[in-house]
Order: sequence, then structure tokens, then C-alpha cells
Amino acid sequence: MRTERSEDFRLASESFPVTLSAAVRHRFLTSRTRTLALVAIGKAAVVALESWDARHEAQKALEDLTREHALLALALAAKLDPARVIQRETDVATAVAIVCSAAAELERAGGVVVVLSFAGGGGLQTCGGRSVSVSALERAAQRGEKSLVLGRSDAMRLGLPERVAVAGLAPLPPATGLAAVAVTGTAASQRDRSRRQQARTIVSLAVVTALILGFGIADLRRQRRELALERQVELEKAKQERDAELAKANRMATIAALASGFAHEIGTPLGIISGRIEQLSADAATPERRGELLAQVTQQVARVGTLVRSFLAFARGEAGLFVRAPAREVAESALRLVRHRFVTAEIELALEVGAVDGAVIACEPALIEQALVNLLVNALEASSRGQRVTLRVERDAGRLSFTVTDEGAGIPESVTAHVTEPFFTTKSRSGGTGLGLTIAREIVVHHRGELEIQRRNDVNGGATGTAVVVRVPCQGEA
Repeated sequence: MRTERSEDFRLASESFPVTLSAAVRHRFLTSRTRTLALVAIGKAAVVALESWDARHEAQKALEDLTREHALLALALAAKLDPARVIQRETDVATAVAIVCSAAAELERAGGVVVVLSFAGGGGLQTCGGRSVSVSALERAAQRGEKSLVLGRSDAMRLGLPERVAVAGLAPLPPATGLAAVAVTGTAASQRDRSRRQQARTIVSLAVVTALILGFGIADLRRQRRELALERQVELEKAKQERDAELAKANRMATIAALASGFAHEIGTPLGIISGRIEQLSADAATPERRGELLAQVTQQVARVGTLVRSFLAFARGEAGLFVRAPAREVAESALRLVRHRFVTAEIELALEVGAVDGAVIACEPALIEQALVNLLVNALEASSRGQRVTLRVERDAGRLSFTVTDEGAGIPESVTAHVTEPFFTTKSRSGGTGLGLTIAREIVVHHRGELEIQRRNDVNGGATGTAVVVRVPCQGEA
């Protein structure tokens, strides 16, 4: 009974999902949110750092180019001999020729255009003699600035590619009629270097992002594994708790059944005691007979005490104090306990013993006897006057079987599967408790045996009644 209920409860518990505790769910969600936030922050930090570094490098490269052009402009300005300028031996045309002659080789190298600014707002002129109009450059020359960044349109006016350009300026002596010399050039090489830097930045960013995402994904997978383990732990814990509750419920049900059936179980020895006391009260009893009756009373009182102790130990789930008992003696003892009831009911009670002489079983004799008594009483109540109840003991494939057979109407097929359930009875009107077969089955299972109920007309066509078979392990010969 306990085993079947535990299995039913286990299957039922597994059919319902076990939800994780709020603490576990909160911890997982917090950890996942923290991981995603760290991934996002890490990626944003890498993007910001790389962008800042790229801009910083581009700005630094532009500043370096501007300084280089300023140094070139100073070098060209130095070509004018200060002494000749002071002595007014160098006029505007001579100054232009000197500076442009020095700038010719520089311009042939490509990438730069040398521009002269005339004093007094005289405009701008390239060494090739072409006048240009770049107001920003002209103002910087008149103010004596050393460097200037030019826009794309100004670069085109100077004959440079349409890119950002820079100009390095150096002042010229006013006596020459020139305000300044400017070396202009685009930042093409720096821009290409910047683009290569940006490409490297993008690759680095992709690698770092992939690493961050990889670590984030790995951490999320680890968290999912931890969540799965937590779920398994919660599930196992819930199963254990439910199994414990079921075991407790089963134990309480067994105790309740034992408490309810206790009067039923000790009714037989109490009935014997009551009958013997009545016989003792009779004046016709001889001293020898009185001694015999008192011995029987003492024996039955001891049996009540043994039953009480055995049933309490059985209800607590304690291991039984098994002894080796001859199977024949156990059967004969059970028959003696109920024989007077069969005599009163005028129903024949018979014992059939096969080849079991000397065969023993490991048992608590009082419990096994009580189980057989319950089966015999059930058979008695199912029989009519003049019918026969048989207890047959025989070997059965390494086991000993005790079979109680009656000739009554038999158990209806519709209730066969329910007769061992607690409190199930078809004799409620006649005072049946529905505990006899239940307790008998529990006792048999306690002795590592099995109890089987057979309808005789299913086994032996034409026969009526019921056969209840108890099989327990055989422990050899006495």
C-alpha cells in the first residue's frame, strides 16, 4: 500500500513543473542584467577610447604637418640676404626671384605650393606668377601669423587637391615690398595615415567587441547552466519534501488504520479470554480443567501484549525482530485461534500441509499468525453453514505459500482491485471495518512477501469462492 502510494505521488509530482524560488530567479536576473550592462559599457568604452585616440592622432598629425610647413617657410625667408635688403639692393622683383628660385625644387617634389603675400594688401601670388585670392591666407600674412588651416575651397584656389590644407608662414622684410612667404600643402598623406589608423581602429574595435561579446556569452551560458542546476536542486528538494510528506502521511494513515483496527485484531484473543473466564466461573470445572483454562487465559494475555508491541513497532517502521519459525506450527497456531468461531458458525475448517515438514520462515510469529487469522475470519464471514474453509501450506518456487480458500459467493470482479484498500468493505452493514485484508497485506509486505487474491472461478472453472495466497521467503529446514 505504501509503495504504490509513493509511486503514484512521485509520478503526480513529476507531472507538475516546480517553480524556482524568488531568490534564485532574482539572483539570475540580476546576474544576467549585470553581465549585459558590463558588455554594453565595455563596448561603449572601447568605442569612445578608440574614437578619441583616432581624433587625437589626426589632430597631432595635422599639427606636425603645419610645423613642417612653417619651418619650410622660414627656410625660404632666410634666402634673402638681410644686408642687401638693408642696403636696398633687393627690390620686389629680386626678392620674388630669390624666394621662388629656392622654392622651385620644393615645388618640384610635389605636394606644396609657395605663395608670396605683398605688403600693403597687394594680394597673393604663386611662384608661377599666378595671382590667387585666398582671403584667410592673406589676412594671416598681414597679421604675421605662423600657421593656418585652410578649407577645401581655398586649397582648390591655390591649385591643390580638394582636401584640407595647411599653410606655414614666415615674415619677409618690409623693405622688399613683401609681407610674408607661405608654404601650403594638403594633408593627403596625413589623411591617408589617419584612414589607415581608422581601419586599424575598426579592426581592433571588432576584435575587442568580439572578445567582450564572447566573454559575455560565455558568462550567460554559465549563468544558464547554474540556473539549470538550481532548478534541478529545487526540483530534487521539492521531490524530497513531497516524499517526506507522503511518507509521513502514509505513516499516519497506517497508524490510524492500526488504531482503528486494533480492537478488530485483538478481538480473537479477547474472545478466547472471555470464554475461558466463563468456563472458569462454572462450578462443574475440575481443578485440572481450571488450571488448563487459566493457562490458556495467560497465553492469550501474553499474545495481546505481543500483538501490541509488534503492531507499535510495525507502525513506527522499525525492523522486525524476526525468528525462525516452522511454517506448519504457524499455520496450526492460527487455526487454533479461530477454530471456536468456525465451530460456532458450523463451518468446517481444514488444514492441508504439503511437503513442508521442517520448512521454516523468518518472521514475527504473532504478526504472521494475525495475518492468517484475518484471512481465515474473512473466509468464515464469506461462507455459509456447512461450507468448508481450507488453509493449505506448500512450497512454491523457493517460497512457502499459505492459501486460504473458501466456498462462498466469491468477490465480485469489479471490487477485486479495491479489497486491500484501507476501510474498503462490502460488509459495512454487518460491522465490517475494511481493515482485515489491508493489515494482512501490510504484514506480508513487512515480511518481504506478497499477497494475491484470486477468484476461484477464474482459476478453477465451476468452483465458487475466493482464494487468498500469501507467499513468503523460505529459510530452509529446521
